Amino acid sequence: MDTQLSNDLFTSTGPDPTVQVFASNGFRRSNDGDWTLQITGRITKPFPLNLRRQIVLGLLRQALKVDLHEVRTPLFQDRVRDFLRKTIAGQQITVHLGDSYFVLPTKSKRGGLFSGQIHLTAEELRNVVSRVGEAEQGRWLHFDVKSEPYPNAISLGRVQMIHPVGLSVITDIDDTIKESQVGLRQELLRNTFLRPFKAVPGMQSLYQSWWQQGAAFHYISSSPWQLYRSLSSFLQEVGFPDGSYHLRPLRLRDPAGLTVIGGRKRSKKKAIRGLLRNYAYRRFLLVGDSGERDPEIYGSMARKCPGQIAGIFIRMMPGQLVASSRIRRAFREIPPELWRFFHDPEELADVRMPELASPFPQRCEGF
Repeated sequence: MDTQLSNDLFTSTGPDPTVQVFASNGFRRSNDGDWTLQITGRITKPFPLNLRRQIVLGLLRQALKVDLHEVRTPLFQDRVRDFLRKTIAGQQITVHLGDSYFVLPTKSKRGGLFSGQIHLTAEELRNVVSRVGEAEQGRWLHFDVKSEPYPNAISLGRVQMIHPVGLSVITDIDDTIKESQVGLRQELLRNTFLRPFKAVPGMQSLYQSWWQQGAAFHYISSSPWQLYRSLSSFLQEVGFPDGSYHLRPLRLRDPAGLTVIGGRKRSKKKAIRGLLRNYAYRRFLLVGDSGERDPEIYGSMARKCPGQIAGIFIRMMPGQLVASSRIRRAFREIPPELWRFFHDPEELADVRMPELASPFPQRCEGF
């Protein structure tokens, strides 16, 4: 590992950690207007490269098959930085919302991740926003988050208030709306760390049309939280609708961990189950691709909660054939009109959100 590269990349002044807050959701807990806000994020600080981090970078460079010139680029340095920061566990997180302060019930975990809920009565919410009820659909509440005992470790967060009834889109990211080539390990790594992100043509326009029809969005990926900053900035820059993010935790306990991006279905299932539980009377479109296990995951969700799943759309990876036996297994017992494969997003131009949002579904008891 090049010593000068190490110092240039990751030595940083300033003793205070950084609190990063992920875009999340709020949901109604009861018919009386009470809300629950999900707060998630990560607390880290700069850290000079120790031996383990040097080994991680060496393995990544080997997997990418690149020389020092390529890993010295600003793009690579930006993409890899959040993987190599030191995570901080055991920190109490305080949320400042309006004129109120809330302490999350659990502290940050060993990977620096924190997650907790804030419960607001209808009256407390009125003190934060000027209107309640139907107006909360799509409204983003903004708040401050800080970690004790670091007074300067303050970050801005936001949570989307989503009405109990309506339609949401749960969408995969890699190879569904962003070209990643998950099935080709070296290409996936190069697309992740060395190349500008590239949107799948037509998906931004499709999602914008759905958003304009009233759909809420949830971005789910097997990518780790260390890529949240890069992914959320990219989706915002190219014009995808705002939405919550649901990525997976990754700790660099194994030096090879940085070279394993994507391919984990457990985190996707957990995120989808949580959304279906929290929005038990909303309906959902599930959008993914044929390159990973999205058909199998989405098919399983539709069998467990058929009333909530309004449609399943799977993007066919270019040049890939999907075996009919796989399709039969993935969508067994699911009506054929509920799912479809597509090559071009224009094939989904006939999908109308208001039609799919009704009739009102029964609460799912599948989990």
